[in-house]
Amino acid sequence: MDQTQLTIVIPNRNRDLGRIKRSLKSVYPQLDNSTSLYLVDYGSVPDYQEQLQKVLKQFPNVGFILCPTFSQLWNKSRAINIVLKNCKTTFFMVCDMDMLWHPDFLKTERELWYRSDATYYTVGILTREETEQERDFLNYQIKFQTGNEATGITVFKTKALQSINGFDEYFHGWGAEDTDVHNRLRNAGYNVRFSDTVNYFLHQWHLKDYRSVRSIVPFHKHLERINHEYSWHSRKLKRIKANNQYDWGLHCNENDYLKLEQPNLLISIKTYREDVVALCAQLTQLEPEQTIKITIVPVPYTEILRANLKIALGKKKVKKRIGMEEVNEMLLEQLVTVNRNCPYNYHYDRSVGIIELAIFLKSYL
Repeated sequence: MDQTQLTIVIPNRNRDLGRIKRSLKSVYPQLDNSTSLYLVDYGSVPDYQEQLQKVLKQFPNVGFILCPTFSQLWNKSRAINIVLKNCKTTFFMVCDMDMLWHPDFLKTERELWYRSDATYYTVGILTREETEQERDFLNYQIKFQTGNEATGITVFKTKALQSINGFDEYFHGWGAEDTDVHNRLRNAGYNVRFSDTVNYFLHQWHLKDYRSVRSIVPFHKHLERINHEYSWHSRKLKRIKANNQYDWGLHCNENDYLKLEQPNLLISIKTYREDVVALCAQLTQLEPEQTIKITIVPVPYTEILRANLKIALGKKKVKKRIGMEEVNEMLLEQLVTVNRNCPYNYHYDRSVGIIELAIFLKSYL
């Protein structure tokens, strides 16, 4: 029996519990003493996390890591790196939560992983109607099969992936983190192989309402595009290592998140561009080990009238008002770029136009 050691990590956030159960049922019988599987729940809502833990009792050999980040942007890279950072197995696999696994995948593919530094797999895409059927793996009818541009299911040589500091934790939201890590491995001289001879994975259909302004979690409507541009620049710049300026793969300290409920300082500003820029600059300079709660509200109508009067009278020193969506984007970009390792809770209530941010400033350089 091949004893190639493998660690599998599956990141999750608020995925349908029925889909999760079906996915785990398809892979669980393949696990043995040489294979560890971890499900990292990065920011599902608390009630959901309780239900998920009940589901996982049916799969006692699955490791579970819970991150209380439900009021933060989704960060798949960090969820993966939490497991990768101290991983000791020969191989490290990343898989999506939506997948159904071929019953012979691990048995068939183990020996082939030595042929390259990373191997990624084609995926068969199921329709909504087909997903709702209960069939044996080989009896599903796929809508189409992904090509080499889909990079989400990959088995890495662990040391190769660790040598480039894992997945780039700049990527928040959705898109490009998988392709980026492949590009950086190639830049480092590693071999990345695409396998499409056998369809080992089926993608279960699901809604994407979490990727819109209707989402209850923080949302930046341009972030996916920014991710792809960031990945493009990384490729052009021939980058190898990610996360050079910040520690990576940090576990979420629950005690630090409790501190968000007891701020040391309260700040309230209005939607003037100058104020928001200045506030973001301060968040890079303030002493660590303190919690700041920030509230941002629209400029009152009376102030708008006064500003318009000043402009009519020829006075030039008038602050520039910006919309709440622009403020939302500026703050989230600050968190992604500078404060991503700080615990925070972020809420933007679009119905009343108020943003609230509580952040525990901590040095994670």
